[in-house]
Amino acid sequence: MDNESPRHVRILFFADSHLGFDNGLRSRIQRRRRSDDFERNFHAVIRRGLENDIDLVVHGGDVFYRSRIPPELVSDTFRCLGELPKNGKPVYLAPGNHERSRIPYPLFALIPGIYIFNGFNSFVFEKYDLRLLLSGFPYSDHARSYIQTYCNRSMDDDYLCDFRILCIHQAVEGSMAGIQNYTFRSGDDVVPVDAFPANIDLVLSGHIHKAQVLRIQRQSSPVSMLPVIYPGSIERTSFAERDESKGFFLVDLKKECDGLKRIEWTFSELPARPMFVHTARSLPRSSDSLPEWVDSELGHYQDDAIIKIIFNQNIDCRHGFKPSAALLRNLLPQTMNISIQWVSSCGEERRIR
Repeated sequence: MDNESPRHVRILFFADSHLGFDNGLRSRIQRRRRSDDFERNFHAVIRRGLENDIDLVVHGGDVFYRSRIPPELVSDTFRCLGELPKNGKPVYLAPGNHERSRIPYPLFALIPGIYIFNGFNSFVFEKYDLRLLLSGFPYSDHARSYIQTYCNRSMDDDYLCDFRILCIHQAVEGSMAGIQNYTFRSGDDVVPVDAFPANIDLVLSGHIHKAQVLRIQRQSSPVSMLPVIYPGSIERTSFAERDESKGFFLVDLKKECDGLKRIEWTFSELPARPMFVHTARSLPRSSDSLPEWVDSELGHYQDDAIIKIIFNQNIDCRHGFKPSAALLRNLLPQTMNISIQWVSSCGEERRIR
């Protein structure tokens, strides 16, 4: 590398892939399953990670939707992730809460070049004479109490490196979630902004499904602004995420010849399925009028939409035909996902998937 050029490393950072979500293995309801949506975007991220401009990949946790999943899914997932280190791009992974802080069937994860933060771990990455110290730990319900202990064990200030990166799966104070931008302020599992050691240059975190970057101002640190990057989930998991873009971050770490550190990031969007909450204006008059009602109420939505139909207390349910989700699926494109929510006059809710 040219001595006058900045030393530069690019990280692909994604999280919350939730593989196995809605796989329907034990369900008797015939409908489109969402598991394919998550697998499609997961493979799209892997393909991007294999491109020449990527140096390493970090996954922020919740690789899987739950801790008890078919072993073949774990095997296939880590075989896919293993293509990255085969092509010179190591993978660093912090297990999440959906995995109960550990990777299920861990023998499948024993692939050279895949590094898992299963305790107080630190790993070194070197390229272009640039040294990164990546430290992390799995999700903890007690991160507020233990964050300093974790960091003191894994972020040794005496270790010579150019960038110190903390990889976690936690809510950080000030992070936001949901359509109403709920802001995390306290809780034993929430990391306070003043708990991060002064020598950390960057925090990469999963757990919050809304993509965002927190900029924490610090007075006692040589780096006055600490970026905390959340890539969000790779697909929409609930209707609270219906307005959120889904994707991953490319994070560029540069060190100038004069020693100045630069951290830059770019969000790359993935093709998330469109989600809508539809409040019905009426009930169909009869089963015979159901096709006309469907065309009037739902005909304008995209063929691949995910729709929750709400029948609220303003509709007189005594007069009219109550459609089931199964009937609606028979009349709508099979590429749609449909669910129904009935809200009675007393405010009780009943959901039909």
